[in-house]
Amino acid sequence: MSTKTAFKRVALVAAAALAIGGISAVSANATAGIVADSFTAGTSATAATSTTANVATTVALTYTGIATATTDTATLSGTVVSSPITSGASVVSFVATTGLGVTQVNVGTSTTNVVQGLTATGRVTYYVTASFTPDVSGTYVVKLASANALNNAYVTWTITVAAKAPITAAASTLTPSATTLSAAKAAATPAGSVLIAASNGVSGGGAADAAVLTASVSGPGLISFSNSFATSGRVASQAAANSGILYIFADGTAGTGTITISSGTTVLGTQTVTFYGAAASIKLTVVKAVVPDSAATVGSAANAISVSEADANGFALPVTAFASLSITSDASGVVVAGAVSSPDVATADGFSSTLAGYTVVTGATDGVANITVTDGTLTSNSVAIRTSNAVPTSVTFSTDAASYPAGGVGTLTITLANAAGTVPAGTYTGIFTSAGVSSSLALVTATPALPTTDVTVGNAGTATVTFNAPLSDGTATVTATAAATTVAVTPASFTIASGSSDAANAATDAANEATDAANAATDAAN
Repeated sequence: MSTKTAFKRVALVAAAALAIGGISAVSANATAGIVADSFTAGTSATAATSTTANVATTVALTYTGIATATTDTATLSGTVVSSPITSGASVVSFVATTGLGVTQVNVGTSTTNVVQGLTATGRVTYYVTASFTPDVSGTYVVKLASANALNNAYVTWTITVAAKAPITAAASTLTPSATTLSAAKAAATPAGSVLIAASNGVSGGGAADAAVLTASVSGPGLISFSNSFATSGRVASQAAANSGILYIFADGTAGTGTITISSGTTVLGTQTVTFYGAAASIKLTVVKAVVPDSAATVGSAANAISVSEADANGFALPVTAFASLSITSDASGVVVAGAVSSPDVATADGFSSTLAGYTVVTGATDGVANITVTDGTLTSNSVAIRTSNAVPTSVTFSTDAASYPAGGVGTLTITLANAAGTVPAGTYTGIFTSAGVSSSLALVTATPALPTTDVTVGNAGTATVTFNAPLSDGTATVTATAAATTVAVTPASFTIASGSSDAANAATDAANEATDAANAATDAAN
């Protein structure tokens, strides 16, 4: 031990002794205190516990002695005898043990560390819990003593404090301000931010010590912990902390930037951000290719067309960056299109939108219109929209396989169509009679149930049912009776083969082969 260390510990002990003396010391002429038989941890004069820094540890103590007068007292104290050089922890607290089936015997207390006899003569038994909270890892030795008694006793308490678990990437989280971080390459405002929470996975006092948070950018982009473009750069750091917010800015370059975020020397993870340039392409995708010819204006509620834009690198532009668009149609007798001041409500990802702005010509002959979108410079691909009178003239049942094992899972598809093709999405009432759908071999289950009179179809003009094939061998036919003679029904048929029939057929084949072999042997002998 160095001289400096020795002086520090002597000073601590002396200071603690003075503090204790202020409470419990008596003059040489004072009345004698309680005669202490023992002061133990359980039945031992020593105790050992372990903990981590900033987490309290405790030890249960028993004080027993003889009081010769009601005024006799003894004081319990705790002094840190030795500790790690960087530790500043020195407070030992006491709490009377109550509520745990422990009964203090012939004791009254003015504070939790003062023992007072209640009778003129008699044994004093006092139960108490000592608590100490270390502040750094290492080994501490604490002297728990009784003072102001004729013969004092003490317990030597050794506390081993493990180092805190280190911060790990697995226990830490990086939460971006949006699912996809994206911004224009020349944007003056932040492209987004990342909430950093560095952790070792331990809560409370066992949480990891704070470390300096750092981040660096590979590719385009600038970063700052102060939400200021003026202080942003390719690297950024924040004073020791286990949490922080990293802000991301554009640097005028299009592309994808990768940000590596660390706590001290531990890499917590990465975050990507896309910086896009001007729109270089417009893409249309049909969501609902068939619409009723009575639909009038078709907008977001119909989900008819989805539009997206991308820059020269193929990076998607968010809807908020779209230019004003106009729609053109090559069949004005079917669909009338016009200018659109802005796209309709963005979809969940924020990078595509259902586009409003075309109108079905009411009462027009059913037909197909090819639609394009332009911003005055760029023109999208062409997509086809077909209008339909929404009157089905055929119902087709089909399955996803021609044969199933007994009880096997299959998919039944019901398609409603007319001469022009499938009908628009919707519920079509009174398609079948009340007899509904039947089968020569009953399906085990059907989810949802097979339709009876009404059929609801999606954008493809179809409805699907998941089923389990019958358990008997044979051929099953799924069909229905149309309510109108103008509706033709095409049934679906499939075969069922069980394992038992396969085995029986194999046995029969083997027997036949054995018979053929015997006949051949007889012929050869003859």
